[in-house]
Amino acid sequence: MKLAQYINFKAFLISFAIGLLYIYLTDDYKKVIVVYPTPMNTEKKIYVDKANNCFKYKLSEASCSTNKEDYVNVGINY
Repeated sequence: MKLAQYINFKAFLISFAIGLLYIYLTDDYKKVIVVYPTPMNTEKKIYVDKANNCFKYKLSEASCSTNKEDYVNVGINY
């Protein structure tokens, strides 16, 4: 095994185990779940923005303009 000449497997396994333990015990790893408002969940969900403000969406029907110049294209911001 030529690989054993370059890598100390005992040190590798110990450092790998310490790294896994660190990742498991620290709170740095959080899964972010993004929920978008839909007509079915507008009244059921409370949303929190990046400034820690809580809010709800209210569903209301609006009439659309037939003039295309009234619309503004707003891109998605992540």
